Amino acid sequence: GDWQLVHSYLDDGTWKPSGGKTIGDKCPQYAEGQKVLRPGNAVCLRVDGVNNLKWKKMSVREIDPMATADCLGGTCSCTATASPTNAPTKAPTAAPTPAPTAPTGTPYTVIITTSTRDHSDSSTKWPFYVKVIGSLGTSPKTLLGNKFEVGSTDSIDFHSEDLGEIKAVEIIATVGCTNGWRVAEVSVVSPSGTASVSGSWMVKCKVAGDSTCTRSLQLASSTEMEALDEALDDLVM
Repeated sequence: GDWQLVHSYLDDGTWKPSGGKTIGDKCPQYAEGQKVLRPGNAVCLRVDGVNNLKWKKMSVREIDPMATADCLGGTCSCTATASPTNAPTKAPTAAPTPAPTAPTGTPYTVIITTSTRDHSDSSTKWPFYVKVIGSLGTSPKTLLGNKFEVGSTDSIDFHSEDLGEIKAVEIIATVGCTNGWRVAEVSVVSPSGTASVSGSWMVKCKVAGDSTCTRSLQLASSTEMEALDEALDDLVM
């Protein structure tokens, strides 16, 4: 629209606080004779001595952002000032994505089959863990999973220090596990071969210390199983 100046109040550096105070007394961040109004992005409107004032419409605009006025009101000369030239902004360089760290140690696979017995304690939705025991050491406790269906076969892969010849596994239930899990077969596959065992074992842990909280199962290697099969064949013959 057609903007017209109706009032002006120029901050020329001589503004004083009331009561004879200096600027430094009331506003320590300003030195005496320093202009209070500075370029910025905030405007404060203050009205004194008026009660129940209500604003209906108000607009604050920068009429000529490219000029600096030498005075306000009357005949004024305005000197245009060039906008500061900013150095070109370089686009941020994305940090390179680190390559995934390859697992270290010896690879192992645990394969577990849930019993086909149709019973409330065959399948489970509780978390269970496993430890693999070898001639050279025991693996850390590793999560097997938290859902095992009747007759399903589940497996996990993990890396550990070299455990040597696989001897046994420990299947560990979570304390508070009221819904048990019946295991039918366990196999451990390692670079040196496969060790396994078949049977039927209930794992559950209503309270800490229950005898069924941890099941230790002795495994037989494929070589031992072959030797046992041959011995059984000889007995049959």
